[in-house]
Amino acid sequence: LGEAREVLGLTADSSPEDARRAYRRLALTAHPDKNASPDATERFQRIQDAFTRIQASEESGRGGGSDDDDEDDDEYDDEYYDEYEAFEEAAFMFMFAFGGGPPPGFGGQFGGGGGPPRGFGGFSHPASEQCDCRDCRAERNAFERQEEARQAARREAARREAARKRAWAEERQKAEADLDSARQRAREARKETEGASGAATATPRPTIQKAEQLRQRGNKAFAEGKYARAVSQYSAALKEMLPARDGKVLSNRSAAYVKLERYDMAIKDAEECAALCPAWDKPLARRAMALSGLGKHLEAADAFEAAAAKCTDSPDVSRAPQASSGISAGGSKAKAEYVRLAVAQREAHADIAAKAEEARRVKAEEAERRRLESLQREAEAERARAEVAFELREAVAAGDEAALERCLASAYRHGVSKPDVAAAKAMLKKLASAREAEQAAARDQEAAEAVATDLSTLLDDPSATRSGLKSALRRAEAAGVERIDSGSVLLARARERLGAKAAGAKEAKEKKDAEDRAAAAAAAAAVAE
Repeated sequence: LGEAREVLGLTADSSPEDARRAYRRLALTAHPDKNASPDATERFQRIQDAFTRIQASEESGRGGGSDDDDEDDDEYDDEYYDEYEAFEEAAFMFMFAFGGGPPPGFGGQFGGGGGPPRGFGGFSHPASEQCDCRDCRAERNAFERQEEARQAARREAARREAARKRAWAEERQKAEADLDSARQRAREARKETEGASGAATATPRPTIQKAEQLRQRGNKAFAEGKYARAVSQYSAALKEMLPARDGKVLSNRSAAYVKLERYDMAIKDAEECAALCPAWDKPLARRAMALSGLGKHLEAADAFEAAAAKCTDSPDVSRAPQASSGISAGGSKAKAEYVRLAVAQREAHADIAAKAEEARRVKAEEAERRRLESLQREAEAERARAEVAFELREAVAAGDEAALERCLASAYRHGVSKPDVAAAKAMLKKLASAREAEQAAARDQEAAEAVATDLSTLLDDPSATRSGLKSALRRAEAAGVERIDSGSVLLARARERLGAKAAGAKEAKEKKDAEDRAAAAAAAAAVAE
């Protein structure tokens, strides 16, 4: 049962509804019709077997497995506890001889464990004193080494135990395989012997009785709604009948598979039953029910009609045995029921087709609505784009910088053509350059006016020196004072004032030079006398 839960991805506390949901989810993804992987059929079969086993376990009210499985589990538990007691005794003797606490997992009768037992190689001082003398440290170190050795021994014992269990499992699998092979060879030999002797029914009587008992158990489980258990019983009955096959059991198992929604297995059993009993209507009806479960309503209707064709027109439901299979066809009531089911399947197919057509129509209308809405959105976007482009061209023509910035932002959002955007950006750049030029001219004007003011102040100062006038004149010429109002007049006054000062300075120098020469001549005359 644990393997079945693992296949379905369940835990031990999963509910039957969780198992059903997991089975449906995995069946949808692993079905060979929807999964192209080469192992899809095998994987789908494993999923179905796992779900059947879980259902059988739930129906029987046990945790899982069959009676044989329970006996195997009891046998394994006895063996496990014998080994556990032996290991427990060995661990106690190890503690008695070397001291120390019990290994992990043996905290029951040995106590909490943790140090050597009192009187068997324990510490010289109580643990509560926390003695740190040399002897106590040596004893603690020795105990730690002993503990490491015990852990290593436990690991080695666990490794050997795991290896022993693996070897035991391999030997058991090999023995089971050999036993199955021997049984198969025995069945083949029995079949050859029966064929040589010409006996048509050589199955031992006890085997036939057991198969019949299993079939009756399956019928009872089916009547109680325990369909997974019914499948298990029918399968066991078919196994007991080997190498022969029974059409009734196959038909009943097919019906149980239909109840479990394992429609492909139901179809397989129904087809095998139809091959064994070609004149019987029930395998065709079983196949029709399975096809209906798969949603193949037209094929199900054809199968129901074929089943109705197998029925006799006798008003009663008595069965006249047939020589070929021992099973007879149904009567007029069964035929009427099959006809009704066939009509219902065709109506279901028509209903599904109508719903599919309605869904296609709705989908087409929705697609057309979305297309029209898209066209409308595109038209509105184109109209908005044209309006923004017009406003952008108007702003370029007007040279309005604020309007240009606003229209450019809107143009980016609406996807206006690149030439219009480039023209607007060029105009913005030109307007920015003009604004900067104006600002630079205004700054130059302010600087020139300031220099002119300084020069005028200096000209009005009678004590202004020639060097000061010359420096102020240079600054005024460099600042372009001539561009401002009265700038030229101010420069002319400064030059005139500077020329007058230069002429005055020249006259003063000449006068001083003449006086120097006269003084020199007087001095020379005085020396000569």
